Amino acid sequence: MPRRPYLEQDRSAPKRRRLPPRASQACHACASSKTRCDNYLTCARCRRRSIPCLRDAHLPDEEDETRDPATGQRAAVSDKIDASLPGTFQGSFDGVFSNQNSTAASNRALDFHAPHPPTQNTTDGLPGPPLVPATWGLDASFDLLNQDGPDGRLEWGDWGLNDHEIDFFSRMELPLLTGAAQAPRYIPTALASSEPSVDGDERTYSLQQAISQSIGQWTPKSGHYRAHAEKDMVSKDLLSLKIDFSGPWDPSISGEPLVPRTRDKLIALVVGSCERSNIGAVVSAFPTVDALECLINIALTQQKGDLDGYIHVPTFSKSESRVETIAAMVITGTSRSSHKAVQKFGYGLGEILSYYLYSRAEREYSLTRDLQYLQAFCLSLSDGLWSGFNNKMELAKSVSGVLINMLRVGGRFRRNAYSSIAPISTDVGDILDKKWRAWVEQESFKRLVYHIHIHCVQESFMASTAGSQLSPSELTLPLPESRELWLAPSAIHWKQAFVQLQVSAQGKVPSIIECIANPSTTRLFPQTCDRGFASQVQVYAIASLVRAFKHTQALFATNDPDLNRSALIADESQERRLEQVIQALGVGYNTGGSEEIAAWNLLRELTSMHLYISFNQLELFAGQEGPDEAQAVYPTLHTWFQSESSRHAVWHAGQVFRHMRAIPVGALHIFHALACYHASLCLCIYGIISKRSTSQAKSSAPTSTETSVLLVDGEETLSTRRWIQLGSGTPVISTSPTSSDMSAQSEETTALSSATIIMNAAIEVIRKKFRELLDIEPRLVGNICRLMQSIGNMDQTGSFGSRDASQ
Repeated sequence: MPRRPYLEQDRSAPKRRRLPPRASQACHACASSKTRCDNYLTCARCRRRSIPCLRDAHLPDEEDETRDPATGQRAAVSDKIDASLPGTFQGSFDGVFSNQNSTAASNRALDFHAPHPPTQNTTDGLPGPPLVPATWGLDASFDLLNQDGPDGRLEWGDWGLNDHEIDFFSRMELPLLTGAAQAPRYIPTALASSEPSVDGDERTYSLQQAISQSIGQWTPKSGHYRAHAEKDMVSKDLLSLKIDFSGPWDPSISGEPLVPRTRDKLIALVVGSCERSNIGAVVSAFPTVDALECLINIALTQQKGDLDGYIHVPTFSKSESRVETIAAMVITGTSRSSHKAVQKFGYGLGEILSYYLYSRAEREYSLTRDLQYLQAFCLSLSDGLWSGFNNKMELAKSVSGVLINMLRVGGRFRRNAYSSIAPISTDVGDILDKKWRAWVEQESFKRLVYHIHIHCVQESFMASTAGSQLSPSELTLPLPESRELWLAPSAIHWKQAFVQLQVSAQGKVPSIIECIANPSTTRLFPQTCDRGFASQVQVYAIASLVRAFKHTQALFATNDPDLNRSALIADESQERRLEQVIQALGVGYNTGGSEEIAAWNLLRELTSMHLYISFNQLELFAGQEGPDEAQAVYPTLHTWFQSESSRHAVWHAGQVFRHMRAIPVGALHIFHALACYHASLCLCIYGIISKRSTSQAKSSAPTSTETSVLLVDGEETLSTRRWIQLGSGTPVISTSPTSSDMSAQSEETTALSSATIIMNAAIEVIRKKFRELLDIEPRLVGNICRLMQSIGNMDQTGSFGSRDASQ
């Protein structure tokens, strides 16, 4: 007789003993009472009784088999299925579930991973911990880049997915769940807001999961390899992609069309770097010339609009540029697209380009001094750092030092590498064109150097204990020149801009070192200097110095009174010096467009906030390293809370929110979402410590003293200055996502003691801004919002800084 499918044969075999109820995989409550568990996230019995539904974490196969033979048998069946999948990934779910109805029925009869909600991650045939712990109040299968709307667009709304809908990222096996070695023995699989709170270890597990998904540490899978991402470049949608789906762009940004020969070069780059087994599929589904041209124009539009753009749009040639630069521009364009297929293609091409850049430099060392190669390298780093994928973010952080060293060894940090270039009245024709192009190349190098400096400072904000890889003390090169000169469309317009600015070739543009040493230099910038870019570079440089100061301060912290006294004197002197520099920045920078000023003010307030706090201690108190570290750091934070520094920090944190609301969409960057996370955590922890201190004071000596209420995200007033200096008053924050121009008595304000409301307000501000910018929420922004939501939920359970809220 013909052999039936394996699952069907097992189901109907007459001599096959039916498997017992899944007691080994049941929740603890059902297992102890020996009742059947339906194995959903929250079983029906636990839901009716309003008790936590807890299950065992993933166990090794050997341990499972010794505990329960039935479980080992199921694991063996799963291993056979996993063996049919390519590599160590789950492959295409369509192949495993080709006959959905019959297979689902067979699975239920065998009781093999059924009934199985989409939130279970499967590893080695056993159910692993949920992807997103339910203490967040989110579906564990939630993934920002797998939400399809009409015409393949990604939309907001109810985005619960099942296993058959997950195509791309479920095959990646997100690296935060790597087996029993990482997960606690018991973890919560579902906790509704109405259910009782669980132990602090489980809440900490939820927070650590959120941190690892956003900006924290993670452990990669042993089978995570580059060739797997190549398969995600294959999509039939790319062949019929409509231009309207490829994000915002300026059609007139470049009059040069993309020729088929450039597309052929891109295909050759991909073929030379990807696995042989993937070549046919990748080439057959490669985007058309029109789609690629659209993506490049998106990237050029972004470069022209960015204050720190370093690719000269008027001289950029699609046919003459290096192929790695074209590929990097295509990847940048995909990151601004709202189409799922485009994003997948960009992710796969990014993996190939990273490998190509390294191997290409090994074969030709002279590329390490080539401008276009360095620009492609920098674009690749930016794409990886802000992608939201742990592997790409880690790789970008790891190799950013390679690009820095290329520029350093090439002498691009020093002033003597740049000469003064300016047209004269007799310059015409080819002479003028050559002089203009020489100026463009030199200016591109300057802007690239200062962009990578900004990149390093932003990267350091992702880890509270990390410093910038590039010190501003190295940068003796002159600041970038006027934006009017940079955006001149031709040599003639460039010459005319020089005449209008009335400058000569002998004018000296200061360096960033000179600006920091004498902040008044900001008011004396020559007319040829790009004031917006220079002011941004200056505040990032000071942010780098502030973070280095806080790291040094933590390094020399001691409990010895004699040593501590001398350290305090040195710290106060350095802190006062940095205060003066930051204040001088606010006085000196009073020009520029609204986009420049709002983003610049946000960064200045964030820098000021970090001057008055140890952000590492805030994250420890929030549970980043577990409840023991949170309890250990509480006395230090309580001392900080009683000082004037804490009120300075809270005021500047509130101002971060104020300027975030004011930033126009055109100036929005993912880094601004990270800045809001830093500010909201500062506000929340100050409020929580304040609430504990107030409750203890009332229990010992009740008082009914009324204090004034003031907005920390509003305009500075006499009340706010009195509160900062004397502590008299009650700080509140606006919960409106649009504006904080309201009175402190408005109904749309909340006290800082409510961490949940503060975090939700911050999340609403972030998401409102990015909804206006893109049709979808960037992946890293979504992960940061989840982290903030997890921290806010901890306040509801009283788990900040201790296992028991009463402590």
